[in-house]
Amino acid sequence: MHYNGKKEFINKAIQAMSLINSVKDTGYNDTFTYFTPGLIIKGKPFEYETFTAKDPESIEEEMEQKQDKINVFNVAEVLYKFSKNVKSNEEDAKYYDEDKVLILQDVSILNLQTGGKYNLSHYVLFVDQITGFVPAPLELNNM
Repeated sequence: MHYNGKKEFINKAIQAMSLINSVKDTGYNDTFTYFTPGLIIKGKPFEYETFTAKDPESIEEEMEQKQDKINVFNVAEVLYKFSKNVKSNEEDAKYYDEDKVLILQDVSILNLQTGGKYNLSHYVLFVDQITGFVPAPLELNNM
């Protein structure tokens, strides 16, 4: 399986901030600011329950059992996982490559080209687009 150190480092930084906040009030929470070539994105990780279906036929059954936990992200994740199995026999294709995306909630975005500002409930950020991050919520209104 392909390993993406970028997402792992971001996740460890989020864990570190939580640990630091448990012993010392920094005034920060789990909201980070991410930089891409064209955007500044502020948001916190969206936590969701993943599906454990072993084959495509059992997805609907699991969805029935977890109706209150269904969202577009966990359904897309399991559908993607199974589409990769069908399309390739490579060992790496058997696994959903979740290390390539960060799913954020309570998101604010500043477009660096147009100056446009957007507030979204959720945003999928592809990790390969991240050039850096700040472990704090920057105020995008002042930019």
